[in-house]
Amino acid sequence: MWLALALFSVLGLGLILATSYVRWQQRTERERFLLGMKQASTPNKICPSERSRLKVLRSPWWAVWRWVPGLWRWTPL
Repeated sequence: MWLALALFSVLGLGLILATSYVRWQQRTERERFLLGMKQASTPNKICPSERSRLKVLRSPWWAVWRWVPGLWRWTPL
């Protein structure tokens, strides 16, 4: 009984974390796209906080952070 309850709670927590990660990834991609478009269309009107946020989203560490979970989920053919 306790083992089944613990397994169910771990699975539930895993589901919540997975959906949260997907939502976070979609929002950051959308933010990176919108800030990139804003910088491309009106480069003089982007504020310093938006410029620094875009710099963080375009950094190579950000790409690695996104690449590692994708590599973990990759299955060979």
